[in-house]
Amino acid sequence: MAADLDVTLRRYAKADMKFPNYSTASLFLADEQFDKLVALGRAAGRRLVSLVDQPPAPGAAPDTAVVFDAASLSRTELRVGGG
Repeated sequence: MAADLDVTLRRYAKADMKFPNYSTASLFLADEQFDKLVALGRAAGRRLVSLVDQPPAPGAAPDTAVVFDAASLSRTELRVGGG
């Protein structure tokens, strides 16, 4: 989990080792599981908006895209196109 996430999400992830990678074989979540997944989704959305609103890094190629790993919310750059 990313260090800048809300402390309650980080604590929950530490207590529930499967979070947020629950199996789709069981579609029934406890209220707390659902609430934490919603909170994680909101945090991911806020992170995405903040990164999209940032100006491009100096020297960044125009064909560079941002890719997110939902579990860690870490940013990785991916080269798009032929190069």
